[in-house]
Amino acid sequence: VDNVRARQVPASLERKILSFVHFETSVRQRIDLKDTALHSIPPELSLQLQQYLHRDLLYEIPIFKISHPFKGQLLIDLFAQLREETFCKGVAIQTVHEPGDGLYIVRHGTVRVVLAEDDDSTISTMYPGEWWGEGLVLGTGKSAHHGVEANFIAMTQVSCLVLARHDFLDVINCYPAEMLDLIEEAYETHHELLFEPPQETEEQSLAQARWVSLANRIARQAPAEANSAEKMQRIAQKLKMVKQSGTAASSASAL
Repeated sequence: VDNVRARQVPASLERKILSFVHFETSVRQRIDLKDTALHSIPPELSLQLQQYLHRDLLYEIPIFKISHPFKGQLLIDLFAQLREETFCKGVAIQTVHEPGDGLYIVRHGTVRVVLAEDDDSTISTMYPGEWWGEGLVLGTGKSAHHGVEANFIAMTQVSCLVLARHDFLDVINCYPAEMLDLIEEAYETHHELLFEPPQETEEQSLAQARWVSLANRIARQAPAEANSAEKMQRIAQKLKMVKQSGTAASSASAL
């Protein structure tokens, strides 16, 4: 702080710097506390704690909704590889030109998803618990949001849990080969269900991406005990309400 002030940095910039430093420090303190807790208890309790911590994270991502005896342990091992990254307001977290190779899960803050070639065209707004990059972590995708090439911009100070492709491969290679096959199949099936047949125009693709974003958000808001039929009914009811009130783009914030 003294160094910044000694260089006569403008007050507005100083406030931004101090705000981010405080945010970054709080994130690191939380990480340290979690690591200390996990290492200070017996392994069997640590396992239960990790299962609790990631029950609303990796379990909700479509590519990990597979059926296999080792699924629970795999998700715990992947959860252990997640690293938390922080981003200043206005920073491009990921772009088409710099797509990276990771799965991102929003932990704190808000992320704006915009068309790759038009920052004024918002596809969606992402909140804590939402994610992108399934195709990237599998090595089969690009910087996209529900089939549309996109850039991901921090609207506020943002922290994301990131699973890098190399960390994913290090873990998955310790498991039977069929588990990777199941994950890739889940990705392909989810993608086909959402985006087949392909849209003919860019406008149609953009509209489709916005509606899929709304449907996913409605599904996540459904009670945890709700079954698939109840969730689909909730999605249909909500989308009908949104269509009656306006477009997907203008109604996204209401959900």
